[in-house]
Amino acid sequence: MEQMMEEIKRLYEESIKGDDKSKYELVERFYPLIISSIKKYYNNYSEFEDLVEDGKLIVLECIKDFDVSKNVHFSGFVKTRLRFFYLNKLNSKKDIISLNQKNEEDTEMIDLLESEVNLEEEVINKDFSKRIQDLFINLSLKEREVIIEFYYLGLTVEEISKLHNISYRTVLELKRRAHKKLREQMERYDD
Repeated sequence: MEQMMEEIKRLYEESIKGDDKSKYELVERFYPLIISSIKKYYNNYSEFEDLVEDGKLIVLECIKDFDVSKNVHFSGFVKTRLRFFYLNKLNSKKDIISLNQKNEEDTEMIDLLESEVNLEEEVINKDFSKRIQDLFINLSLKEREVIIEFYYLGLTVEEISKLHNISYRTVLELKRRAHKKLREQMERYDD
């Protein structure tokens, strides 16, 4: 592992001196990280090739933007930039499909999904879905975002604060309020 870090450091140093071969090799070394970042943060097969190219450009930008004085490994810097790039791309995506959106035949997407589920599963899923909706309905948009990003996407509080350009304490407060509301809602279900 240490040998690999030293090799990446060497390639980085040669890259900033203008060695194109080292830049190319550095991008190739980060190719597996690009792929895993796409799968983890923005898994969309139809855009896969473009996402890979975007990732390669991010690595090249990292070569220019990396600050050695920060005492951080170049690999960690690249990993963080890739994560934020793909998460921001996901968050800014305009064509999010609603399950209530209708297709050309005037059928809602939820109906198409439900037609492929057996009756027993359908009842269970509707009940579960209703409970989730009921739990989240009392959360503000920001509270929902924080809960989803923290628990579903696995972001840290610090990453969420940077992503939304809000303070660390604000994220903690949003998370605390969301927990309180969710706990109260769950207690109502248990009654």
